[in-house]
Amino acid sequence: AVLPESIDNSDVFGYNKAWETYVSDMAAREREEEIKEFEKIINQYNVSFMDLVRCSPRHRDTRQSLMKAAAVLTKNEKLFKELLDNKKLPLADLEKAAGVSRKTMERGRKYIIAIAILIHNQNDFSYLGSYINLPLEG
Repeated sequence: AVLPESIDNSDVFGYNKAWETYVSDMAAREREEEIKEFEKIINQYNVSFMDLVRCSPRHRDTRQSLMKAAAVLTKNEKLFKELLDNKKLPLADLEKAAGVSRKTMERGRKYIIAIAILIHNQNDFSYLGSYINLPLEG
């Protein structure tokens, strides 16, 4: 870009810094709005962020199993509709469809619900999805 001659280099630096701050502030506000909206949705399923902190799997293989169950749940229209309608995880049918033990899913029920909602709405929750490395749809 061609700058007017009346602007010296210190003005350009100040402008660039102001622009970076603006972009950073906008991203922070968007993340905050996304988090508030996600919290509103998961609260409908009796899931809170504190629940997710408590029930998030510590072991990678358990986390992968629960993410697999969430992905299967999201892809299976019948099961996902059941979750949306009843606000409860269809454990028996999901166990058969995902091949994840019922005991594992019962312990991670709230985690599965939260991940399934993120996967289903990943266009609306791009910051959260990228933060937890959601499996891609498809």
